[in-house]
Amino acid sequence: MLDRRFFAEGTAIVVLAVLCASVSNFAATRDRKVAWVGNYPRALQVPEKAASPDPAVIDPAAATATETTTALPTETATATAAPVPVATTTVAPDQSTAPLATSTSPEVKLPAGFQSRPRKSFPPHPNVAALEITNEDAMQLWHEKAIFIDARRTDVYNAGHVKGARSMPVWEADIDDRVRDFFNEVTDQQRPIVVYCTGGNCEDSHMLAEKLWGAGFENVLVHTDGFPGWQKIGGAVE
Repeated sequence: MLDRRFFAEGTAIVVLAVLCASVSNFAATRDRKVAWVGNYPRALQVPEKAASPDPAVIDPAAATATETTTALPTETATATAAPVPVATTTVAPDQSTAPLATSTSPEVKLPAGFQSRPRKSFPPHPNVAALEITNEDAMQLWHEKAIFIDARRTDVYNAGHVKGARSMPVWEADIDDRVRDFFNEVTDQQRPIVVYCTGGNCEDSHMLAEKLWGAGFENVLVHTDGFPGWQKIGGAVE
């Protein structure tokens, strides 16, 4: 008799707690609601541990262009005339497969305070949720028109964010709807996507990266220095 009563009281408490939590979440403002569990194709998969991209990796197109320009002086005048159109047709297809690139130059010109450096490559990584990138990487990707996503709350985003970045606050109730809408909007799931928050100990960008990877995106990059780091290097802000 006692066990049955204990079980009934325990069940009633659990049901009441769930009901109270649901009502409280429903009545909360948008930036304080807890998002319900989303439906992601990779929800039951565990991504591998993230790793930083190899700084020695250079875009193959850049290496090809470099080899071509260094080989030309050693050829005769009649021999160098033919390879010129060949080099042009070789670079063009690479650019068509990577529409984010804004130039065929093997170097990316960074703002004042940075030296020109060889262009780095950021290939898709379908088995890893996200790779961490530096300020310099973020600057290169921004100039190459990569997608930037702000994982901070809406009010913080409105106070200032990376120019062109879209708001996708990971802690707000409509995050799953935003991820789904973003997935339907961006047809190329291998396109580089840079996610950031406030840097330091902030994990919002990593949490959002996991959601994007779970939705099917295969080239998510976390800017570890976040918005403060972007401001520090003089990145464009709005």
